[in-house]
Amino acid sequence: MSVARRILTGVTYDFPDDLVPLQRDWFAVDRDRTAAARAGDDEAFESAGVRFQTLSIALHRHPWMQACETRFQARMALREAAAPAD
Repeated sequence: MSVARRILTGVTYDFPDDLVPLQRDWFAVDRDRTAAARAGDDEAFESAGVRFQTLSIALHRHPWMQACETRFQARMALREAAAPAD
């Protein structure tokens, strides 16, 4: 299990091993989709859009997320844990 701390709320979440990489994939596909849109590449944009939707559904329907009582806070902590380093 990975651990992410939500600093603002002080809540700690133990994420399943597959959840943080899933969120990282979501971020990567979102970047790909944005790049394709800026480049005017409709085919790449559509392909990334399908993958983006698939990952969004997988995140939303993940059993851990479904069982989480504070889903909004958990989503924010997950995004924080998976955020790409700038």
